[in-house]
Amino acid sequence: MKYANNIWQAGSKPLHVGLLLLDESNTLSLAAAVDPMRACNRRADRRLFSWQFLSQAGQPVHLTSGMTVQTEELRGFAGDLLILVAGFRLEAQCTPPLIAALRRYVADGCQLWGVDGGSWIMAQAGLLDGHRATCHWEDAEAFSRRFPSVNLVPDRYAISAPFATTGGASPCIDLMLHLITCRHGRALSERVASAFIYDPLHTGDAPQQMIATTRISSKHPRIARVLKQMENLIDSPPTIAALARAN
Repeated sequence: MKYANNIWQAGSKPLHVGLLLLDESNTLSLAAAVDPMRACNRRADRRLFSWQFLSQAGQPVHLTSGMTVQTEELRGFAGDLLILVAGFRLEAQCTPPLIAALRRYVADGCQLWGVDGGSWIMAQAGLLDGHRATCHWEDAEAFSRRFPSVNLVPDRYAISAPFATTGGASPCIDLMLHLITCRHGRALSERVASAFIYDPLHTGDAPQQMIATTRISSKHPRIARVLKQMENLIDSPPTIAALARAN
Protein backbone atom coordinates (compact mmCIF):
# COMPACT_ATOMS: atom_id res chain seq x y z
CA MET A 1 0.00 0.00 0.00
CA LYS A 2 1.20 3.52 -0.79
CA TYR A 3 0.69 5.90 2.11
CA ALA A 4 -0.78 9.25 1.15
CA ASN A 5 1.10 11.17 3.83
CA ASN A 6 4.76 10.34 4.23
CA ILE A 7 5.35 11.46 7.80
CA TRP A 8 9.13 11.44 7.20
CA GLN A 9 9.05 14.12 4.52
CA ALA A 10 9.83 17.73 5.32
CA GLY A 11 6.76 19.90 5.64
CA SER A 12 5.22 22.65 7.70
CA LYS A 13 1.75 21.10 8.06
CA PRO A 14 1.18 19.99 11.68
CA LEU A 15 1.26 16.24 12.20
CA HIS A 16 -1.64 14.91 14.25
CA VAL A 17 -0.65 11.97 16.44
CA GLY A 18 -2.76 9.53 18.41
CA LEU A 19 -1.21 8.10 21.59
CA LEU A 20 -2.95 4.78 22.18
CA LEU A 21 -2.35 3.79 25.81
CA LEU A 22 -2.77 0.42 27.47
CA ASP A 23 -3.13 -0.11 31.21
CA GLU A 24 0.13 -0.75 33.10
CA SER A 25 2.23 1.20 30.65
CA ASN A 26 5.26 3.04 32.00
CA THR A 27 4.96 6.79 32.52
CA LEU A 28 8.40 7.36 31.01
CA SER A 29 7.38 5.55 27.82
CA LEU A 30 4.41 7.88 27.42
CA ALA A 31 6.50 10.95 28.20
CA ALA A 32 9.16 9.86 25.70
CA ALA A 33 6.52 9.90 22.97
CA VAL A 34 4.64 13.08 23.83
CA ASP A 35 7.18 15.43 25.42
CA PRO A 36 9.45 15.75 22.36
CA MET A 37 6.39 16.95 20.41
CA ARG A 38 5.51 19.46 23.13
CA ALA A 39 9.10 20.72 23.30
CA CYS A 40 9.27 20.92 19.51
CA ASN A 41 6.20 23.18 19.41
CA ARG A 42 7.70 25.36 22.13
CA ARG A 43 11.14 25.64 20.54
CA ALA A 44 9.66 26.36 17.11
CA ASP A 45 7.17 28.81 18.62
CA ARG A 46 4.40 27.34 16.49
CA ARG A 47 2.31 24.18 16.37
CA LEU A 48 4.17 21.49 14.46
CA PHE A 49 2.51 18.58 16.29
CA SER A 50 -0.90 17.98 17.80
CA TRP A 51 -1.94 14.88 19.70
CA GLN A 52 -4.65 13.19 21.67
CA PHE A 53 -4.64 10.41 24.26
CA LEU A 54 -6.61 7.35 23.22
CA SER A 55 -7.78 3.99 24.52
CA GLN A 56 -9.93 1.27 23.03
CA ALA A 57 -13.13 2.42 24.72
CA GLY A 58 -12.19 5.92 25.88
CA GLN A 59 -11.78 4.80 29.50
CA PRO A 60 -9.20 6.14 32.01
CA VAL A 61 -5.85 4.36 31.62
CA HIS A 62 -3.85 3.46 34.74
CA LEU A 63 -0.05 3.64 34.43
CA THR A 64 2.43 1.68 36.53
CA SER A 65 3.40 4.86 38.40
CA GLY A 66 -0.13 5.20 39.79
CA MET A 67 -1.02 8.02 37.40
CA THR A 68 -4.32 7.90 35.54
CA VAL A 69 -4.65 9.32 32.03
CA GLN A 70 -8.02 10.43 30.70
CA THR A 71 -8.47 9.25 27.12
CA GLU A 72 -10.76 9.48 24.12
CA GLU A 73 -12.19 6.54 22.23
CA LEU A 74 -9.86 5.13 19.58
CA ARG A 75 -12.46 4.93 16.84
CA GLY A 76 -12.75 8.72 16.82
CA PHE A 77 -9.10 9.22 15.89
CA ALA A 78 -8.33 10.68 12.48
CA GLY A 79 -4.62 11.26 11.97
CA ASP A 80 -1.52 10.08 10.18
CA LEU A 81 0.42 8.47 13.03
CA LEU A 82 -0.79 6.18 15.82
CA ILE A 83 1.70 5.42 18.62
CA LEU A 84 0.88 2.36 20.72
CA VAL A 85 2.33 2.58 24.24
CA ALA A 86 2.20 -0.65 26.22
CA GLY A 87 4.00 -2.15 29.19
CA PHE A 88 2.69 -5.13 31.14
CA ARG A 89 -0.17 -7.65 30.95
CA LEU A 90 0.15 -7.63 27.18
CA GLU A 91 -1.56 -10.96 26.58
CA ALA A 92 -4.65 -9.99 28.57
CA GLN A 93 -4.96 -6.62 26.83
CA CYS A 94 -4.31 -7.84 23.28
CA THR A 95 -7.99 -8.38 22.59
CA PRO A 96 -9.61 -9.22 19.23
CA PRO A 97 -11.26 -5.75 19.05
CA LEU A 98 -7.89 -4.05 19.59
CA ILE A 99 -6.22 -6.22 16.93
CA ALA A 100 -9.04 -5.51 14.49
CA ALA A 101 -8.77 -1.76 15.15
CA LEU A 102 -5.00 -1.71 14.57
CA ARG A 103 -5.33 -3.66 11.34
CA ARG A 104 -8.07 -1.30 10.16
CA TYR A 105 -6.01 1.82 10.80
CA VAL A 106 -3.01 0.37 8.98
CA ALA A 107 -5.21 -0.70 6.04
CA ASP A 108 -6.54 2.86 5.89
CA GLY A 109 -3.02 4.26 5.53
CA CYS A 110 -2.17 5.24 9.10
CA GLN A 111 1.42 4.78 10.24
CA LEU A 112 1.70 2.66 13.42
CA TRP A 113 4.50 2.77 15.98
CA GLY A 114 5.00 0.54 19.02
CA VAL A 115 6.76 1.73 22.17
CA ASP A 116 8.12 -0.76 24.70
CA GLY A 117 5.47 -3.53 24.78
CA GLY A 118 3.75 -2.00 21.77
CA SER A 119 5.85 -4.08 19.40
CA TRP A 120 4.53 -7.26 21.09
CA ILE A 121 0.93 -6.20 20.47
CA MET A 122 1.71 -5.33 16.84
CA ALA A 123 3.38 -8.70 16.32
CA GLN A 124 0.46 -10.48 17.95
CA ALA A 125 -1.79 -8.74 15.43
CA GLY A 126 0.34 -10.18 12.61
CA LEU A 127 1.33 -6.72 11.42
CA LEU A 128 5.09 -7.14 11.78
CA ASP A 129 5.52 -10.38 9.81
CA GLY A 130 8.36 -9.85 7.33
CA HIS A 131 9.28 -6.48 8.88
CA ARG A 132 12.31 -5.38 10.88
CA ALA A 133 11.30 -4.68 14.45
CA THR A 134 12.77 -4.38 17.90
CA CYS A 135 11.61 -4.85 21.47
CA HIS A 136 13.06 -4.37 24.93
CA TRP A 137 16.19 -6.50 25.27
CA GLU A 138 14.72 -8.35 28.28
CA ASP A 139 11.92 -9.67 26.06
CA ALA A 140 13.99 -10.44 22.96
CA GLU A 141 14.38 -14.18 23.47
CA ALA A 142 10.69 -14.76 24.20
CA PHE A 143 9.69 -12.41 21.36
CA SER A 144 11.81 -14.22 18.76
CA ARG A 145 10.39 -17.60 19.82
CA ARG A 146 6.82 -16.35 19.78
CA PHE A 147 7.04 -14.41 16.50
CA PRO A 148 9.57 -16.16 14.22
CA SER A 149 8.21 -14.36 11.12
CA VAL A 150 9.33 -10.99 12.49
CA ASN A 151 12.88 -9.89 11.67
CA LEU A 152 13.84 -9.00 15.23
CA VAL A 153 16.89 -6.75 15.58
CA PRO A 154 18.65 -5.61 18.80
CA ASP A 155 18.50 -1.94 17.76
CA ARG A 156 17.31 0.98 19.87
CA TYR A 157 14.55 1.57 17.34
CA ALA A 158 13.63 0.08 13.99
CA ILE A 159 11.72 1.65 11.09
CA SER A 160 10.02 -0.58 8.54
CA ALA A 161 7.26 1.49 6.96
CA PRO A 162 4.48 1.83 7.81
CA PHE A 163 5.75 0.66 11.19
CA ALA A 164 8.35 1.69 13.73
CA THR A 165 9.19 0.03 17.03
CA THR A 166 11.36 1.01 19.99
CA GLY A 167 13.17 -0.98 22.64
CA GLY A 168 11.82 1.15 25.47
CA ALA A 169 11.39 4.73 26.64
CA SER A 170 14.81 6.22 25.93
CA PRO A 171 14.94 4.86 22.35
CA CYS A 172 11.51 6.40 21.80
CA ILE A 173 13.07 9.81 22.43
CA ASP A 174 15.64 8.97 19.74
CA LEU A 175 12.88 8.01 17.32
CA MET A 176 10.91 11.20 18.01
CA LEU A 177 14.03 13.32 17.50
CA HIS A 178 14.65 11.50 14.22
CA LEU A 179 11.10 12.33 13.13
CA ILE A 180 11.63 15.99 14.04
CA THR A 181 14.90 16.01 12.10
CA CYS A 182 13.25 14.58 9.00
CA ARG A 183 10.30 16.95 9.12
CA HIS A 184 11.87 20.15 10.43
CA GLY A 185 15.65 19.87 10.29
CA ARG A 186 18.56 18.89 12.47
CA ALA A 187 18.89 22.28 14.14
CA LEU A 188 15.42 22.10 15.66
CA SER A 189 15.78 18.49 16.80
CA GLU A 190 19.06 19.40 18.54
CA ARG A 191 17.32 22.29 20.30
CA VAL A 192 14.62 19.87 21.46
CA ALA A 193 17.26 17.42 22.70
CA SER A 194 19.05 20.22 24.54
CA ALA A 195 15.81 21.09 26.35
CA PHE A 196 15.98 17.64 27.96
CA ILE A 197 19.79 17.75 28.33
CA TYR A 198 19.63 14.62 26.19
CA ASP A 199 23.07 13.69 24.92
CA PRO A 200 24.34 11.92 22.93
CA LEU A 201 21.78 11.43 20.18
CA HIS A 202 21.52 7.80 19.08
CA THR A 203 20.80 6.41 15.65
CA GLY A 204 18.19 3.70 15.31
CA ASP A 205 20.69 0.94 14.60
CA ALA A 206 22.69 1.67 17.74
CA PRO A 207 22.42 -1.46 19.89
CA GLN A 208 20.45 -1.49 23.11
CA GLN A 209 22.84 -1.40 26.03
CA MET A 210 22.04 -4.16 28.48
CA ILE A 211 24.70 -3.04 30.97
CA ALA A 212 25.11 0.63 31.89
CA THR A 213 28.83 1.19 31.27
CA THR A 214 28.97 4.99 31.18
CA ARG A 215 30.01 5.46 34.81
CA ILE A 216 32.26 2.40 34.74
CA SER A 217 34.14 3.59 31.65
CA SER A 218 35.25 6.83 33.31
CA LYS A 219 37.12 5.00 36.06
CA HIS A 220 37.66 1.52 34.64
CA PRO A 221 37.75 1.74 30.82
CA ARG A 222 39.15 -1.77 30.37
CA ILE A 223 36.33 -3.30 32.40
CA ALA A 224 33.82 -1.30 30.40
CA ARG A 225 35.33 -2.60 27.14
CA VAL A 226 35.13 -6.19 28.39
CA LEU A 227 31.49 -5.76 29.43
CA LYS A 228 30.65 -4.32 26.03
CA GLN A 229 32.38 -7.22 24.23
CA MET A 230 30.52 -9.74 26.39
CA GLU A 231 27.24 -8.02 25.54
CA ASN A 232 27.97 -7.96 21.79
CA LEU A 233 29.02 -11.62 21.76
CA ILE A 234 26.33 -12.96 24.06
CA ASP A 235 25.25 -15.61 21.52
CA SER A 236 28.80 -17.03 21.29
CA PRO A 237 30.55 -15.85 24.44
CA PRO A 238 34.37 -15.77 24.41
CA THR A 239 36.40 -17.40 27.13
CA ILE A 240 37.79 -15.37 30.01
CA ALA A 241 41.28 -15.97 28.63
CA ALA A 242 40.29 -14.60 25.22
CA LEU A 243 38.79 -11.49 26.81
CA ALA A 244 41.93 -10.96 28.86
CA ARG A 245 44.16 -11.26 25.79
CA ALA A 246 42.02 -8.76 23.84
CA ASN A 247 42.16 -6.17 26.59
